[in-house]
Parts: sequence; C-alpha cells; structure tokens
Amino acid sequence: MPRASFFFHFRLATARILFALLAFATFAFGGVDGWAKALIGVTVLATAAAWAVKRFTAGYRFEWSWLYAAVAAPAVIAGLQSLFGLSAHPYATAGRLVEWLVYLAFFVLAVNVLEDVEIRRRFHVGLIWLGASVCLLAIAQRISVPDLAYWLRPGPGAEIFGPFADRHHLAIFIALLFPASLVWALRESKEQVLHLSMCGVMAAAMFLSESQVGLMVLLIEFLAVTGGQLWMARRSGSRRRKAKLLLSSAGLLAAALILMALVAGRGPFVERLAADRMATGMSRSLVAESVWLMFGEKPWLGHGAGAFQQAFPAFAPYEDGLEWNHAGNDPLEMTAELGIGAILAQLAIFGIVLGRPRSGRIWLSAVLPLFCVWLHSFVQYPLQTPAVVLLGLSILALIPADTSVAVRRSG
Repeated sequence: MPRASFFFHFRLATARILFALLAFATFAFGGVDGWAKALIGVTVLATAAAWAVKRFTAGYRFEWSWLYAAVAAPAVIAGLQSLFGLSAHPYATAGRLVEWLVYLAFFVLAVNVLEDVEIRRRFHVGLIWLGASVCLLAIAQRISVPDLAYWLRPGPGAEIFGPFADRHHLAIFIALLFPASLVWALRESKEQVLHLSMCGVMAAAMFLSESQVGLMVLLIEFLAVTGGQLWMARRSGSRRRKAKLLLSSAGLLAAALILMALVAGRGPFVERLAADRMATGMSRSLVAESVWLMFGEKPWLGHGAGAFQQAFPAFAPYEDGLEWNHAGNDPLEMTAELGIGAILAQLAIFGIVLGRPRSGRIWLSAVLPLFCVWLHSFVQYPLQTPAVVLLGLSILALIPADTSVAVRRSG
C-alpha cells in the first residue's frame, strides 16, 4: 500500500476512535462518572502515543496550530499549581491536570486528523447525526419517563434530559451542532429534507429542555445561519439557490416563531428568563462579585484548578448552608481557579480564530456555535461535562484545517 494511502487510512481510523469516544462520553451520562473519564483518558493517551510513534518512525507530518497553546494553558497552570503547592485542593487540581492533558491530546489528534478534507466532511456529518440521535433519545425519554435516564437510572436532585444529568448541558450540546445541521439543510442536495428533519428534532429537544437561554441561542443561530446563507447566495448570483434558500428559510422561520410562541404561552417565561437567581436562591450578581474577589486575591495563578468548592466559602457574601460546587459561570470560575492565564487563553482563542480569513461555512457552522456557547457558559458550567468539552474541541479543530491546504490523500 502506498505511503500516502496508508496515512489516510491511519487518519481515518483515528477519526473513528475520536468519534467513538465522543459518542461514548455523550451516551455515558455526559462522561461525568469516574470510570467513563478513565476509559476516555486511557484511550486518548494511547492513541496519542500511537501517533507519536508513527511521527518518528514513519515520518508522518505533524500539523501545528497556535490554538494548541491556548488549549494547553489550563493544563500548564494546573501543573504549576500542583508543583508549587498553590492549590486550595491539591487532589482536585491533580485530577483536573490529567483531564486537561487528555483534552489537549484529543484536540491535537483532532486537528491532525481533520486536516484531510474527506475525513473532515465525514466527521462533521457524523457529529450532526450524533446530535440528532441524542435529541431523539431525549425527546422519547422526556415524553415517557422524564425522571429516569434510559428509563432505568434515577437521578435524585438532577434535571435529567436524555443521557445528560443536567438539561442545560444538553441544550448547550444542541447549540453546538444546530448551525452545522442548518447549513447542511440549506444546501442543494438529496439529503436536504433529512437535514431539515434533524434541525426540527434538535429544535424540539431544545424546546423540551425548557432552557430559556438555550432557546434564545437557537433563535440567534437560526437567524445568523439563514442570513449568512442568503448573503452568500446573493454574492454567488445563483437565483435558483436563492429561491430554495428563501423557501427553506421561510418554513424554518415560521416553525421557530411558532416554537417561541408556544414557549411564551406556557407560563411566566419572561419572568423566569429575567430572574437573577441561582438554584440556591443567591443572586447571580452576588455570586459573580464574590468570584471576582477570589480572582483579586490570587490573580496570577488562581486558587487551584478544580478547587472552587473549597475556596469559595471564604468569599461568599453570606452563609447559606449549601456546598457550592460551581459558580454557574464557567469563564469566571476558570478565572478564579487559574488566574489571569484563563483570561489570556480565551483572548488567544478569539484572536487566532478571528485573525485569519475563513470560509463562510466555517464561520456559520463552527465559529458561530462556539461563540454562542461561550456566551451561554456565563450562566452555566458546561466545562464540567466531558462530552460537551470534547464536542466543543472537535468543532474548534475544524477551524485550523479551513485555512490549510487539505488534500484527500496527504502524506
């Protein structure tokens, strides 16, 4: 077998492993259990080791991206915290260090695998199918037995929706995939009706999740994608394509408006959306002020990755008798735990992604959902669910390949 063809099949096998891990994490309750994290970690690191061996023995090309540095930042900071004893909870920080090393290895593998244009196409379509499958499961579970995961496993204190223990995290999972599904649905192809159906399934699951911010994000994504597709069709001068896009968009827009009307009519939707309260009763603004005080005390290297629960009580505005596992605001929580490096890493990702020209499809199907979910994370904590993190990294890995020279058989 020619070397280039062998490299393609090696990449393809790696892509299948990464996709299988993402699917496993998703259906294994988001991958939050210790056994699931261990299996994911061992598999990712073993795959990375195989790539390292091939790199040095067979001379396979390694694709570099400055995004590696941004994704590696949490692991580097957690390593420094562990090395110099700077964490409020050393054991938790060591665990987060391992997690971020696994995430980094997964991301590096994904970037190198998705460099191939054919593999990238298959992988991206596979993600859309995964999202639709999860949504179908969630809808069936919510309609039949809403309090049992897989109709068997109860979740005391959880808000089970599909395989996820938190309905908001499934809403974020959907928001990451809906734009790509819509982009494919608005293309002229034999599968257009199928992709439109998958968009409808995702929208229905988002509605049943009762995530107010998630519904707003879905509507923003819908308007951005349809507007972007119409603009690109206008530039291409394709009247037939513009007509199809207009008809498809009109139908989807009507469905979205009906969906929003149904949600608004269900009850105090506006009041719930405007509520500045977390599940504990403490206002989000008070929590944010307290977390910002945490950052102010240790701005350089933070209180320790994964140590929020131990560090927050000293800064809480009052004692409410509850344990605070998370701030309900991932960017701010990361800043308190990791220090200024967390801010710089986020700014670096923005700079790298926005600093180079990219195709319209990547802007709509990758950059848009990542930005929307980043905004959503200011009122949620999706980084605590491995399935959401792996999906986000998979979509982020699509971006570097968009500006590179990708060929079907690269060697």
